Parts: sequence; structure tokens; C-alpha cells
Amino acid sequence: MNKINELRSIQERCESLEKNLNDVYNQLAVYARKVAKCRDEGDSFAECVQRFAESENVNRSIQHALTNFADIFSTLQTWRDFKVEKIENDILDEISVYGELCKKIKDEIRKGMNSSRVRSGSSENVSSSGDSRVENQIEKFEERKIKDVKKWFQKLVEIELLFHAKSLELWTEAYKYVASIEEETDLNDFRKRFPINSKAVKSSLKSDEKPLSSLRRFNSTPDVKNSESSMTASKTNTTTKAESADTKSTASDLDESESSSIDSESEKEEEKEKSEDREKRTKIRPDSGRR
Repeated sequence: MNKINELRSIQERCESLEKNLNDVYNQLAVYARKVAKCRDEGDSFAECVQRFAESENVNRSIQHALTNFADIFSTLQTWRDFKVEKIENDILDEISVYGELCKKIKDEIRKGMNSSRVRSGSSENVSSSGDSRVENQIEKFEERKIKDVKKWFQKLVEIELLFHAKSLELWTEAYKYVASIEEETDLNDFRKRFPINSKAVKSSLKSDEKPLSSLRRFNSTPDVKNSESSMTASKTNTTTKAESADTKSTASDLDESESSSIDSESEKEEEKEKSEDREKRTKIRPDSGRR
């Protein structure tokens, strides 16, 4: 029973190994496809930069820098393609073999378990020899698996180190070309090719600066003294306006009172004249009794 339990544990271990290696294979294959897609996109980008450099016929330093940048970027994609090939040929192809190896070792373990269950006195020697053969195959399989796992991941690290070392070298060279762009020289080339009136440019710049200065004036923080003086002036203006309004109202009141007094005197004179007329009329009127 102990022998059968050991073989069953080894069988479970083999099944776990098969599953894990299958997952590693699938994910590494996805990674390789992503790198290959990045390589294709990198080639397209290098071609785009090359077209940009060819179309630039004024700025000579930009044209020179972008041309070399496109060449370096294209070379980087060549190394990326080499990385994909190494992953596929040196790692994925070898991992794919383990699917069949795991099936074979599981079959051998199953046979060993069956032979251990069927034991008789006449077949003890045959059974023991069969068990030893299964044990040797299991040990060889484990030894190969350990060596292969170590080799695969060492190769993967070496592939990545080689690619990144070359990438660092190429990117350093590309940076030097981009840094060599002469801004003043290219600007002078543009001015020679397309002469522009400097006075007109300066006047346009000044006209553009005017609204900005007005905005800065409105956005600036007001002075406290100026604000106080403005407030005092406004108060003085309001006080003066109020006094003038009071003066006007007083004058109008005086005018009204004078006009009313004049009207009353004229009325009195009219009444006096009317009374005198009435007295005269009574004196002239004949007496009613004499008739």
C-alpha cells in the first residue's frame, strides 16, 4: 500500500506539472505575440518618421536627426524580432514537448500501480523488476524536468538582457542625434527661405500684448491708499451733491413763499378796491322811500 500511495502522489505531481507547464507555455506565447505586434507597430512608426524627415526640406539639422532616428528605431525592431524568434525556438518549442512526456510518465506510473496491486508468489521477481523500471523512469523524468526548467528561465533572462542591452545602446545613440538638432541654425534657414518683415512682426506682437497688459491691470491687486482716496472723493462728491440739492430746495421754498405773499397782497388790494366801489354805488343809488 505504501508503494501505491507513493506512485499516486507522483502521478498527482506529474499532473500538476503538466498543467503548470501548459499555463507557462500559453502565457509566454501570448507575450511573444505581443512583442511581435510591438515590432510591427515599431516598423510602422519608423517608416512614419522617415517620411517626416524626407518631407523636411528647410530645417537641415532636423532632417538629419530624424533620418538617423528612424534608422535606429528600425534596427531596434530587428532586435525585437530576434527576441521573438529566440523565445519561440529556444523555450516554447521545448516546453511543448513536455505534454507528451507527461502522458508517457503517467502511463508508466499507472502500470506500476497495477503491477503492485497484482502480486503473487510466482510473479514477485517480475513485479519487483517492473517497479524498479518505473522508479528509474520517474527519476529520469524528474531530473530532466529540473534541468529544463533551469535552462528555460536562464535563456529567457539572457534573451531579455541581450535585447535591453542593445536597446540601451541604440537609444543612447538616438538621443545624441536628437540632441544635435541646431535650433538657431534651423530658424535661420527658415528665415532665409521665407523672409518676413520684422517690423510687421514686432507691431503685431505689440498689438497682441496690449490686451494682455490691460488684463494684467484689471487683474492686479488695487492699492489700499488709492482705494481710500477714491472712497473719500466719492464721499465728498455725494456730500456736495446733497448740499446743492438742499440749497436748491431752500431757494425754491423761498420763491414759493415770496410768490404766495405777493399773491395775498394783490388779493387784499383787489378786495379794497371792490369795497370802495360798493360804497360809491350806494351813495349814488336813489332812496326807495322818495318814490
